[in-house]
Amino acid sequence: MAETRTWLTRAMGDDHTGYLMSAGHSVPLTEIAALLTSELVTNSIRHSRSGEGGFVQITMIDSPSDPLARNGPTLRVAVRDDGGTTLPELRAPEDDEEGGRGLFIVDAYATRWGSGSYGGATVTWFELEYRHLPLALFGARSA
Repeated sequence: MAETRTWLTRAMGDDHTGYLMSAGHSVPLTEIAALLTSELVTNSIRHSRSGEGGFVQITMIDSPSDPLARNGPTLRVAVRDDGGTTLPELRAPEDDEEGGRGLFIVDAYATRWGSGSYGGATVTWFELEYRHLPLALFGARSA
């Protein structure tokens, strides 16, 4: 879903400096958030009534760090659709299945994720805790 990735990247802004730390490497928050959002939107279109001409709504909230809760800044993305017969859940796809791995990607990268049914709609969400890294770590020089 290239449109979803493009929208989210623009919504976060070019100057967003958040990074996820994974296996000792920093990964730009924008890239991971766009990937996970794209996975959730794809699931909404494939597995809900939204794929039959309904809607998909994306909400993004970027929250500052909370020193009392001892967590860093958090990005939360929620995808709301027209609902289906079941809620999203991790399942083991067959080796030859083309799909069925999107939620494994979400589960691997997200700090937290979940889903629920609300008035006939389904909302699937994820959170990414991230941190701001000094620009000097990425080869930027101060003026």
